Amino acid sequence: MKVYVTGAGGFIGHHLVRELRQQGHRVSGLVGATGDGFPEPIGLEQAHYFDVADPQLMTQAINGCDAVIHLAGPASVAASFENPRHYLRTHAEGTLAVVQACKTCKISRLIHLSSAEVYGDPGPGPVAESAELKARSPYGAAKIAAEQLIRSSVSAYGLKAVILRPFSIYGPGMSARSLIGTLFSELSKNTAIRIQTLSPVRDYVSVWDAVAAICLALQWEGQFEIFNLCSGEGISVHRLIQLAQTVFQADLPIFETGSPRPTDLTYLVGNPQKIQSQLQWQAQINLQEGLARLHSEEKTKVREAK
Repeated sequence: MKVYVTGAGGFIGHHLVRELRQQGHRVSGLVGATGDGFPEPIGLEQAHYFDVADPQLMTQAINGCDAVIHLAGPASVAASFENPRHYLRTHAEGTLAVVQACKTCKISRLIHLSSAEVYGDPGPGPVAESAELKARSPYGAAKIAAEQLIRSSVSAYGLKAVILRPFSIYGPGMSARSLIGTLFSELSKNTAIRIQTLSPVRDYVSVWDAVAAICLALQWEGQFEIFNLCSGEGISVHRLIQLAQTVFQADLPIFETGSPRPTDLTYLVGNPQKIQSQLQWQAQINLQEGLARLHSEEKTKVREAK
């Protein structure tokens, strides 16, 4: 297939482009808004730099493709409170531009990466795709808007779409401001671990498993479906630190630096039954294995840099 990836220059995009190329697909992509700060993934036939919310340029870029995988947009919940307009424009208007371009170019296959943040705080227990959407951040609200734009286009234009709601994705290239990024930085300093709070529980999925799910969604033949991209296993911050300490062979003291903010989620774990049964996907890499692989790749990167 000829596949177009928006957000090809991002964390997940880099890994996805590599895997799509290994599977024999021809891949082009939107790398970023400008050429600054967005390294081009290896293997792109064409790399584009423009605003994801520009429908005219998006139409020109995806024309002739068989499918679009839409990853573009910032993913920080905290930063979305600082600049909500940017998040709404990038995720909502950006998705609208993608949908309009798909209609114009008669591209019927769209894979969209949403977020588990659309659930807000669903309460204890794994959350299923049928749960109420009740975002607690501008980021989550913008993702809901993007989902609704896609849903409406499925019925209006005959678009075939899959929406994936990833939970906590980690791996090489993740944000240094993420929880695991921060934890690895603290462990590298070999002094102490300072984390805001140890109690929140999350569902962690490696970027390698996430990319596998996206590739399976690309082959799905249904009209429209939404899948949780999750492991189904809840891991507390405290347990995460223990696993990371094991990987680093460290035993550093742990300090809580604050208490949860009103907008912080205490428990967000997904129910994976639907994606397991319909896409035949499930996470293959458990958290300790994934952290060990991440640590190994980071050490290799440091050695090569020297």
